[in-house]
Amino acid sequence: MKLNKPYTNKEYADFAVYCNQNDCNIVDQTDYLEAVKNEQAILSYKEKRMMEYPCIAEQLDMIYWDKVNNTNVWLDTIAQVKAKYPKK
Repeated sequence: MKLNKPYTNKEYADFAVYCNQNDCNIVDQTDYLEAVKNEQAILSYKEKRMMEYPCIAEQLDMIYWDKVNNTNVWLDTIAQVKAKYPKK
């Protein structure tokens, strides 16, 4: 990404514009790309866990049968997903 500063016509190829809800900032592109990569990593483990977890109805059924049979199927299932996709 290239940004031109109007009064010097200097190119800022190593910078990126980062905007949040409140304002926009020009930041070092390397830092920005690293932050985006970190955000994607954080989101990806959450998304992967969400896709891997059984639906709520199945989980409630597991919990019910765990109580009836004195087992830990639900706990083991959830722990397995958390171990497969740990927080970084």
